[in-house]
Amino acid sequence: VAVQEVVVLGSGVAGLTAALAAAEAGAAVHVIEQADFFGGTTALSGGVAWMPNNHLMEPNGVDDSNDDALLYLREVVDGEADFGLLEVFVREARSTALWVEELTPLRWESLPYPDYFPECVGGRLGHRSLEPLGWPVPEEIARQIRSAPNVPLPVAYGELLAGMPSREELERRQDQGILTMGRALVAGLFSAAVQRGVGFEAGRRI
Repeated sequence: VAVQEVVVLGSGVAGLTAALAAAEAGAAVHVIEQADFFGGTTALSGGVAWMPNNHLMEPNGVDDSNDDALLYLREVVDGEADFGLLEVFVREARSTALWVEELTPLRWESLPYPDYFPECVGGRLGHRSLEPLGWPVPEEIARQIRSAPNVPLPVAYGELLAGMPSREELERRQDQGILTMGRALVAGLFSAAVQRGVGFEAGRRI
């Protein structure tokens, strides 16, 4: 039976991705957020996604496989997770990263920092983590996204590790309305969902 209507509670990355996928499948989708702005804790985050065997690893000279990613997860979760779900996650990670780029204004950048436990079987020393590139978000979208007082400047997560951009560059980004990190991720998914007719309601507690 085809799903006709979907209600999503919460507008972090999980809720927005679910809303976008449901809309792409033809459902009428409505997102309800209890806060006054959209994005949840994702908007406060670095926006980094751990995507093993992603499409940007090989261009960066790193070999990976689903089998190695599963070996790594099996060791680090120590039996505290549903391994069937982990298998689905690993199998779909690469295609999901590409799907996000296909459906939204977002583009990923590969980060060179290692897995949290690179010494474990299947671990990698870099490039399994992807961050959204900053992009100029239209004002009508940006004003609906939760602010991130913990990161008041449009700095990329990778720049926090490699070195801050110049004051001139930061001013240029601010003038162009460029959002970065978690706010960039939220804005990209939100924008794509709005374009596909997803309804959004903020300030409503269920």
